Amino acid sequence: SLYYFSPAMISISNAISIGRPVVSSESFLLDQYGSDVIAAYSVRRLSSTYTGNALRVRRQSDDQEIDLGFDSDGNLDTSPISSFIIQAGEGGFVSKWYDQSGNSRDAVQTSNLLQFKIVSNRTVITKNSIPTMQGTSISNRMDISGIPTTSQPICSFEAYANDGIPNGSIVSLFKGANGAGKTVDVLRFDYATVSNVPKIKLFTSDGGLNTSSTPAFSAPSDTDIHIVTRVVDTGESAIFLDGISQGTLDNSPLDAQIGGANQERLGGLNTIGFLSEFMLFDSNKSADRVAIEDNMKDYY
Repeated sequence: SLYYFSPAMISISNAISIGRPVVSSESFLLDQYGSDVIAAYSVRRLSSTYTGNALRVRRQSDDQEIDLGFDSDGNLDTSPISSFIIQAGEGGFVSKWYDQSGNSRDAVQTSNLLQFKIVSNRTVITKNSIPTMQGTSISNRMDISGIPTTSQPICSFEAYANDGIPNGSIVSLFKGANGAGKTVDVLRFDYATVSNVPKIKLFTSDGGLNTSSTPAFSAPSDTDIHIVTRVVDTGESAIFLDGISQGTLDNSPLDAQIGGANQERLGGLNTIGFLSEFMLFDSNKSADRVAIEDNMKDYY
């Protein structure tokens, strides 16, 4: 069931107030750099032409749900939460993260046990005073349907904060495959801990035994939000952290493709962290990469 609240139903004095930047209508990210976008998820408005909601929240006590949209500044409108989640100690979980690309490829999780958390003890979870989704289980994930078969180059941008990676473990932020029968993920965007040092990685595969992984580039050891860009390209793959190159992979990765089989998902493996934004493009975005990273850094 869905609850929809009119302004009259929400007590302004009880609304949760979160200090956040203003998303100017002149700086909607996808308006400027949205060509070749496959899917885009965020806690802020990314496009002036997108008129839908940001995400759907499930109430822990009785599994009722509510859609959260954007306020007049383009930020996630959290004001209905105080009237929706009313029991002491109650939490809220994300059952759907709406795709703002215009392609209607929403990220969905119907299992309560696998949903990311966004409200803890009636308080919206934040990083730098900006709402964020928190992974609270090693299996938290959101499934994405409708991505067509997509060849390299593929590029992603994410606003994510690690919350500790056990040594020898892998944290998967995105997984994809171009066939339901693949024995392993064809493309995976990972964090890992190698010899007690956090790393950022790419992983590609042919869906069988042959795999290719980038060198493990250094990842932040703090728990702050960072902007990570990953480029998977047969010419040269690369990883950027907060706009700074962490290294490239000159030898061509396996001809990894995604899409066409509804095998894509956010999270799914040890994603115990905070995810605020994820965008996927079917180009290397070389001309726009710096501007996109700057836009994300300015906001988060």
